[in-house]
Amino acid sequence: MKPMIPKFKTSGQDGNIINLSERGRMMFQFSPTSSSGIKWNENITFALSAEELGLLVSQLPYHPVTFVRELTSRQGSAFNDEKYDIVSDDDSVMKTFIVTPIEGASVHFEIDFKKNGIGGQMPPANSAERANGLSAPMRVVLQAGEWEVLKSLAQESIPYLLGWRKLMDIAIEDAIKNREV
Repeated sequence: MKPMIPKFKTSGQDGNIINLSERGRMMFQFSPTSSSGIKWNENITFALSAEELGLLVSQLPYHPVTFVRELTSRQGSAFNDEKYDIVSDDDSVMKTFIVTPIEGASVHFEIDFKKNGIGGQMPPANSAERANGLSAPMRVVLQAGEWEVLKSLAQESIPYLLGWRKLMDIAIEDAIKNREV
């Protein structure tokens, strides 16, 4: 799990107004293992918006959650974690991130590429995943304690991903500076 921090811009005549230009996201990164260890440079990623992260932590461990990204030739948006210039003649590949509660309060994470509802497909031709020779699905099981740690980190991250904490700090600082003496 890796935060992608929000971006801010200044505006106003003196550049003294700060606005949120792009909200942050939480990147989930799946890396394969080998006899020599984890291959950190060979990974499949999936980014969740703050709202999607909120849905994830609110639904588990009671209900499964599925997130889907259509991998098309469009440039990435706030909800896409990769930017694909050209996918292929057949751009119906979907990237899925499925999180399912399992016995003992554990949680099963799976990332996959699906075509026509069938998983285990090759990543798009021009993607980093295909370039690294990765295949899907990739799965991880978190035990109950591991899930609680991840859940806590996710919940605490949401205000930061939205830019709320930074903007509130700026507003409080301005209020203190501009108070009547």
